[in-house]
Amino acid sequence: MSELSRVSRYPYLEGRITRVDGTRASIEIPGSVGGDVEVDLQDESTVPGPVVIGIRPECFNVRQATGPKLQVDVEFVERLGGESFLHAPTHPAGSLIMRQGDEDERPKGTGRHEIGVNWRKAHLFAPDGTAIAARRGP
Repeated sequence: MSELSRVSRYPYLEGRITRVDGTRASIEIPGSVGGDVEVDLQDESTVPGPVVIGIRPECFNVRQATGPKLQVDVEFVERLGGESFLHAPTHPAGSLIMRQGDEDERPKGTGRHEIGVNWRKAHLFAPDGTAIAARRGP
């Protein structure tokens, strides 16, 4: 477990940069389906190795994804005001909290689901918490 994951109250995914080609990197994430996550980096100094991925709860999307999806076992749904959050605390890459979207894209309660992620909004960190500059998009 990375230092960032240990000290933060927010969930982070543990992954591994498997390949860097110029400013393009491939990241392997346990529990994902559909291949490695491809990200554009701002410089060429990043090398393969462990990486920590920060994803805000609203960047998860059941139907639409930019890249691989995560296979998650939702243990409970938390309702906060007008929003609902899916909790998957036992995901192999790290505990997840995902905001549910519109009614038509919601998984039907607990159980196993494939959840899309807007990987272009992910934040990357070295295991010591140092940010890895990535080009993020909408």
